[in-house]
Amino acid sequence: MARLPNAPRMLRARVDAKGRITVPKALRLQLGLTAGSQILLRAVGEELHGIAAPTLLRRLRGVRQGLRRRLAEIE
Repeated sequence: MARLPNAPRMLRARVDAKGRITVPKALRLQLGLTAGSQILLRAVGEELHGIAAPTLLRRLRGVRQGLRRRLAEIE
């Protein structure tokens, strides 16, 4: 996990009724996130750490879809 040099140490985030986390604008800009972007989070104790950028999530989603197609062909 890479650390951002100018990232604040603690940020407040909001969680809506569906469990979606709203990331503060300052952090979104530093991470290069746009509206609708997703980031993979890992819980360490009571803290959440970002571990995957949106491009990696797109690749993982593509791999998952490919595996589902192959499993459907086998069955």
